[in-house]
Amino acid sequence: MGLLVPLFSLQSSGTAVAVSPAQIVPFDNRPIKVTTVMKPRLFVLQMPFSDPDLVPPPSSDSWFCSHCALIEGALGINPQWLDHIEVKRLAFPRPRRELVELLGEEQQWLPVLVLPQEDGKKNETLTDPVAITRYLAEKFGGAAPHP
Repeated sequence: MGLLVPLFSLQSSGTAVAVSPAQIVPFDNRPIKVTTVMKPRLFVLQMPFSDPDLVPPPSSDSWFCSHCALIEGALGINPQWLDHIEVKRLAFPRPRRELVELLGEEQQWLPVLVLPQEDGKKNETLTDPVAITRYLAEKFGGAAPHP
């Protein structure tokens, strides 16, 4: 899903009405090209979660993903990143349909940052949490992981 910038038309009554890019007609009637800018999509696990194949330690009743927890911590100290990326928190059980549709059956590892496609190219992804947070800091500012 792309980022849509709201456009408004001011009516003679003084009210603003939202319009879609398809409704925009330039004054000289030349066709205009509207492009949609995609945001990077970050997928992490919803936490805590249960794993039916593993029994948690006696003092616990659930699990968390250490890689996803690192990402969530970085998002917590860099809230401005949320203005530039789309975050999806997925349930633990597989198949993770949204990822399968986007990346294929074999690529359901989380966390994963899916970078915007360029002209029909294959989706580029980052799965290492340090690489993901480094990319986000370089691209959108804020605190970066210490080397």
